[in-house]
Amino acid sequence: MAMDVSDSDPDFSESGSSCGRIIPLAVLLVAVLFLLISVSDDVDAEVFEVDGVIFETKTSSTVLISGVASDKEDWNIPYSIGYDSKNYIIAGVKASAFKDSEKIIGELTITHSLSIESNSFYNCSKLTKISISNAILYENCFSNCLSLTNIDLNSGVRVVGDSFVNCKNVANITLCVTDYTNWIQFPFQHCNIAESVTLDIMDSVTELPVGFFKGLSSISFLNSYVGSGIIKHNYESYEGCELYIPNGILEISKSVTDIDCNFLDSIINLNDIYVSTDNTTYYSKDKALYHSKTGTLEYVIRSVSGEFVIDLGTNTIGQYAFNNCTDLTEITIPKSVTNINYSAFKNTTSLNCYNVDKYSSKYSQYDGVLYTRSCSMLVSYPSAKSSNRYSVSEYAISIAPYAFYNCKNVNEILLNTNITSIGEYAFYGCN
Repeated sequence: MAMDVSDSDPDFSESGSSCGRIIPLAVLLVAVLFLLISVSDDVDAEVFEVDGVIFETKTSSTVLISGVASDKEDWNIPYSIGYDSKNYIIAGVKASAFKDSEKIIGELTITHSLSIESNSFYNCSKLTKISISNAILYENCFSNCLSLTNIDLNSGVRVVGDSFVNCKNVANITLCVTDYTNWIQFPFQHCNIAESVTLDIMDSVTELPVGFFKGLSSISFLNSYVGSGIIKHNYESYEGCELYIPNGILEISKSVTDIDCNFLDSIINLNDIYVSTDNTTYYSKDKALYHSKTGTLEYVIRSVSGEFVIDLGTNTIGQYAFNNCTDLTEITIPKSVTNINYSAFKNTTSLNCYNVDKYSSKYSQYDGVLYTRSCSMLVSYPSAKSSNRYSVSEYAISIAPYAFYNCKNVNEILLNTNITSIGEYAFYGCN
């Protein structure tokens, strides 16, 4: 006889089964627990005053500064405050908290992690100096502060918005920042500062981002070594700025391993370079910068006049070595030089002749004109050579790039029939 089992088998397909009831109950318990946790740290905003400062609770343990009841002169914002038997951590300054206020007077100091929200100190007309560490600066937080003259940005600070728009009277910037992660690309771009800014770079700073000082027209370094911890002197960090150095002397510290010649050209009053004896990458001699490891003459001070003698042991004359040395009349090349970058002598407008060591295996000079040893290439014709007519050596088969660059005196150049190659800009600027 067949057995009827329909009443004895449990039905697992129905939504009302025991298993189906357990799942929504678990979800409900998790939701209630999450709500309890959220409520515990989310309180109704309470406003209270301590020492003339108005605070607004953000959570059960943190507050925001939302205003002041009285003037705050040379204000150092503390890490925390006590109120009604409780201690609150100050988490930030509320957006627009002090917009258009005249109650923030003199210096503002922040030394701990703090969020300075948008427009928080906008147009604070009596704020003269800010010194900030570890805080985050948002859009326009100090914009239009027309009495602001000093900005100190220290370790841990992050400028994530255009914070200093129209702070056009800033005269001094002190920089002690070692990490630029998540910074806005051009923090001073819209300051609209017309005058020169004095810049003090602290020793802990090792590098500066590209375009960091974009928007500033002129910078005067407080120290002749710029920043003793800097590894690379990068032109792109100061692009568009005229730079000035104390007493016209640039000191290269032992930490520097890379120097952009365009950075040196940006220093308007540069008269000499001194390299620390502890530096293993560079050395200086007779107002010139040499690369110790590659044997390259990198840069000659543009104000050098008369004759310049390249240091014996130099292998290479770099790309920008003599560019714009307009008062130089003679260049003496030692026998050790085996490579010359073709654009090395651009705009040496007073140069009369080249002198080459007779024992050189790579180069020679004939009547003051620089050739390769075999005369197969004319390397460079002195810009100020008085002859108005010049015949290229009969042995030459090529003219180097920039060979007659800006040679204004020569009116006629005679090429022999063996010439098969003429480099770019070989006759640029000739009459």
